[in-house]
Amino acid sequence: MDDDALRDAIARHIWFHSIELRPGITTPGRKTPDIMTAEEELVLGPLPLAGMSVLDIGAWNGGFSIAALRRGAARVLATDSYTWDHPDFRGRETFDLACAAAGVQPEARRLDPMELPADLAPFDLVLFLGVFYHLRNPIPVMEALGRLTAQVCVV
Repeated sequence: MDDDALRDAIARHIWFHSIELRPGITTPGRKTPDIMTAEEELVLGPLPLAGMSVLDIGAWNGGFSIAALRRGAARVLATDSYTWDHPDFRGRETFDLACAAAGVQPEARRLDPMELPADLAPFDLVLFLGVFYHLRNPIPVMEALGRLTAQVCVV
């Protein structure tokens, strides 16, 4: 997709994450580029991501999934349900568009955080960003996060 077509596609969607997809092309997220840069550095900066596996629960547009791959993660599984299924947010469409434009290929799976499968193998890093405060009963989810985390979980 050329730059003009990409800009047109970006304009047709709602963005939460500001993601630099290509030089000069950044999605117009509610989280500004400065906020995204600061959060990425706080969350991912201290971690040696090279070769790590990452589970991004509540990935929405994929800002942190893309950042983890760019920082050397070997495997990223991005998950979401609410924003990916929402007819206005169309989060899965934005995720797919952002990943394709950025030239990265995380795995993607529709998962409700209240129904994390027991057979999912642990990940070195689990990101649970912007999800906790949506939970009615966080205890089972926190137990599942403990089971899914091999090294670090960021809530």
